[in-house]
Amino acid sequence: MNGDAMDDDGRSIEDLLDNTPEAVAMRRARAAREEAARKAAAAGRADPAAARRSTRRQWIAGLVFGGLMAARAFERAVRR
Repeated sequence: MNGDAMDDDGRSIEDLLDNTPEAVAMRRARAAREEAARKAAAAGRADPAAARRSTRRQWIAGLVFGGLMAARAFERAVRR
């Protein structure tokens, strides 16, 4: 044998492994990420995840400041 394992149809093992559902899904996901990065670059954003991180930070900041305001209101209500 020449080192290339072939199945009955003459396809190599590498070809068969490249067409598994997992490999196809990974290639599609990679292509989708690359397309999103291209669209983001065309829109002027350097990082497509930057908007998501910004939203997350705003949510966390809102939660923290909301908690502080609630604690302050509770303190005022208890003092009276």
